[in-house]
Amino acid sequence: MVKTIFEPSKELPVIAEPDVVVVGGGPAGYVAAVAAARNGAETLLVERYGYLGGMATGTQVIYIDLMADSEKQIIFGIPQEVIERSILLGGVTWRKGTINPNIDAEIHKFVANEMVERSGVKMLLHTWAVNSIVEDDTVKGVITESKSGRQAILAKTVVDATGDGDIAAFSGAEYTEEVLPITVMNRVGGVDIDRVNRFRTENPETYTRFLEQLYKMNVLIPPSVTRKWRIGSNWRPTGRENVIYCHWASFIGCDAIKAEDLTYCEIEGRKKIMKALDFFTKNVPGFEKAYLLDVCPQIGTRRSRLITGEYVLTIDDLKHQTRFMDNIATCPVSNSTTDVYQIPYRCLIPKGIDNLLVAGRCISTDAESQVVTREIGPCMAMGQAAGSAAALSVKKGLTPRSLLENVSLLQDVLVNQGVNLEPTS
Repeated sequence: MVKTIFEPSKELPVIAEPDVVVVGGGPAGYVAAVAAARNGAETLLVERYGYLGGMATGTQVIYIDLMADSEKQIIFGIPQEVIERSILLGGVTWRKGTINPNIDAEIHKFVANEMVERSGVKMLLHTWAVNSIVEDDTVKGVITESKSGRQAILAKTVVDATGDGDIAAFSGAEYTEEVLPITVMNRVGGVDIDRVNRFRTENPETYTRFLEQLYKMNVLIPPSVTRKWRIGSNWRPTGRENVIYCHWASFIGCDAIKAEDLTYCEIEGRKKIMKALDFFTKNVPGFEKAYLLDVCPQIGTRRSRLITGEYVLTIDDLKHQTRFMDNIATCPVSNSTTDVYQIPYRCLIPKGIDNLLVAGRCISTDAESQVVTREIGPCMAMGQAAGSAAALSVKKGLTPRSLLENVSLLQDVLVNQGVNLEPTS
C-alpha cells in the first residue's frame, strides 16, 4: 500500500489570460505558438527549459528528418522559414544522400526565439505545467510550477505540445502508453573525421569488429536492433569542425514518464558515454585527441503517451497513403521513397475533451506509424496546424472540435501560409 499525505488546497494567482496557451516549446510547440500569434491570437508559450527547440536543440537531434522524400521537399510553411533563417546564420549543413538539413542546435535556439518574439508571442521559460484546469470536460487553462511558485494560466484554447501528452492526460483524455528506447546524447570534439572515415572505408572488417566489441560490452546497441525504430546507434558529424554527436547511450524498455527510469538513464548513460569514448580514443584512428564536449542537457525520449483522438492514424494509412478530407499536413514516409502520408485534423483533437489540441509525437496514432510521425519535420508541420486551428477557433468563437465541420477554413489558412496539403504526383 502506498503511503499518502493530505495536501491542503490553496488559492492560486492567475498570472495570464491569453487567447491561446501552448505548453511545450519543442519543434511542434514553438511553431504552434508562432502560427497562433500570426493568425491574430494573443499567445503565451510555456516551456520547462531555458531554451526552445526541445529534442532538436537540447538533445542535439540536429537532423531535421522527413522534410523531404527521396526526390523533393514536401514540408514547407513555417518549418521552411526556420531553415531559411538558419541558413542565413550559417547554421545549416546537408546530410549526405538526402535533401534534409542539419540545423546547428545553438543557431536553432536563436532562430526559434527570434521567430517567437517577432510574432508577438509571450514566453514563460523555466516553467513546468503540472496540471490542467477542467470544467465539464472543457479545458480552461493550466497550472504551472516554477521559481515563482504555483500559478494558474487561463486560456480560451490550449495546445499540448509537451511530447508526453501531459496536459491531455491531466485533463482526463484517453491514451495508450508505449515505450521506445531512450537516449542520452552527447557531443565529442577533437575528432579527425576525415581520418576516421578513411580508416573505416579502408578497413571495414576491423571497424566492424570494433563495433561488435562495443555491442558485446553492452555499450552500443547494434543497428540490427535499432533500425526498426529509426534510431541511430553510433555517431555522425555535426557540421562543426572536428565535432561529432553520438548515440552512445541508449536504453530499451525504460519509461519516459517515470522519473526513476529517466534518472537511471541519465546516470548509466554517462557511464556508457565514457566507456565508448575511452574505447574509440584507444582503438580508432582519428579519435586519438577526442574529448567529451558535452552531455546534452535534455534526455532523448521518443514515445510515451499516445493520445486517443477523434481518429487514430495507423501504419496501414501510411502504407496505403490514405487521403483524408481533413488533412492538415502532408509528410514523407521516408527519405528513400517518394511515398507521402496525410495527418487528419482529427488526430490533434483528444476524444471527449474540449478546448484542447495536441501536437508533436503524442498525437493520435498507433505505435507503428508513430515511428514516422514523431520525426521533427512532421512535428513542426502539425504544430503549425495546431496553432492555426487554435487561433481560428478563438476568432470564430468555436471549439477546436467544432472546427471539424468547417475544416476547409483551417486548410485555407494553412495553404495561404505556404503549407503543402496535397500529395505530389
